[in-house]
Amino acid sequence: MVFPKLPVLESVFPKSSFREETKDIALVCVQHLLETTGSLLEKCIEFGFRPQNIHVLGKLYSTNDLVRDKVQGLGVRVYPTADHFPWGEYGYRLGLDISSMWNRVLQDPNRHRFSKVIVLDDGGASIAAVPLDLARKVRVLGVEQTMSGITLNQSEPPLIPFIGVGSSAAKVVIEPTIIREAVFSRITRIMDIKTMGTVGVVGTGYIGAAIARGLLTLGSEVVVYDQDSDKAADFPVSCETLSELYDRSDTIIGCTGNDHLFRQEWLHDLTGVKTLISCSSKDIEFRTLLLTLNDRSEFEFVDRRRDVSFEAGRTRFVVLRGGFPVNFDGTAESVPGCDIQLTRALLFGAILQASAERSDIEAGTCVELSPHLQMNIVKAWFECNPLIRRLYAPSIDTDFRRILFGSTDGKLIPLTMDAKMAC
Repeated sequence: MVFPKLPVLESVFPKSSFREETKDIALVCVQHLLETTGSLLEKCIEFGFRPQNIHVLGKLYSTNDLVRDKVQGLGVRVYPTADHFPWGEYGYRLGLDISSMWNRVLQDPNRHRFSKVIVLDDGGASIAAVPLDLARKVRVLGVEQTMSGITLNQSEPPLIPFIGVGSSAAKVVIEPTIIREAVFSRITRIMDIKTMGTVGVVGTGYIGAAIARGLLTLGSEVVVYDQDSDKAADFPVSCETLSELYDRSDTIIGCTGNDHLFRQEWLHDLTGVKTLISCSSKDIEFRTLLLTLNDRSEFEFVDRRRDVSFEAGRTRFVVLRGGFPVNFDGTAESVPGCDIQLTRALLFGAILQASAERSDIEAGTCVELSPHLQMNIVKAWFECNPLIRRLYAPSIDTDFRRILFGSTDGKLIPLTMDAKMAC
């Protein structure tokens, strides 16, 4: 055994009944190369995916070197990631790395034997980059684990359909709390929450709202801002403008998934010291400020993943982790394995769902992750980790079921499930 076995994966998917169906399926992945990602890949191999048909690109800011080497030890094709690029331009750099990986997939001598290609994506860029030549010759389906990736692929429909794990009820209702706990854990390793001063949370979506509420529970002084004022109104103190939040806050936690400082002229009028913490993917949240470092020779060869401190106007900005998500710090796992195994099980379920699919689905369609599969995974997750319930409201089961079975908007369609699938 190379990676730890995850109890939820083992209980929901106890036997490899898919071996004949998956042996000629290629799996092309863009993932955080962490220990439980290795567990997920091992489970795929157990279920018949051939290691040589698995292609993996890790993300620079989250890849653990030891995990990367162990994944290669499985016989999986692991591709290098560039570690030097202009400040604020990791998204562009990642796109180049993804294109390079797809070129290598197209050169794979085994590609003519692929019965299907499944794209396991984190952020939507790999699904968006599926080569036209490949999509014409073989069935390709995607699995997208983030809401930002789903939004990207819905705004610019890709050549393939994809399963929207990121919009699943399990991800929307259950996961934000465990991400919040992981973020708190990382922040408290770096700084005392009591010394953070007034904390501004920008973006009160699932993650931002969970972080803001958690800080309030700890007694922090919290102000929030969201472009949707109705979302921000749920909190004791909300700001009418982004500039107001920055002016009032000592520490700013960005949770929008966008460069929320783009074209904000008031930045020049700020004063004091502002500590910036990102909870978004890549280095997007404070990109406008990071871009200014490209004009400063002293930052040219600084590790893009380290904390950086610099002056801009009358303000000193301290950007933790170079603007990358604070819960990734180079360790083997960003979230405790007992918690993040929920996400790994959802992804594995989606991979099997895509493997079993036989019907034609229109390109660009966002497909629902099987509700029954979600129910079984969440149930097993709570059973394997009973202490986690203390972090949730008593109504969590009701809330989960209501969203799972009562909020279909007509845009999501279920995939046909193979009778052998463990759900």
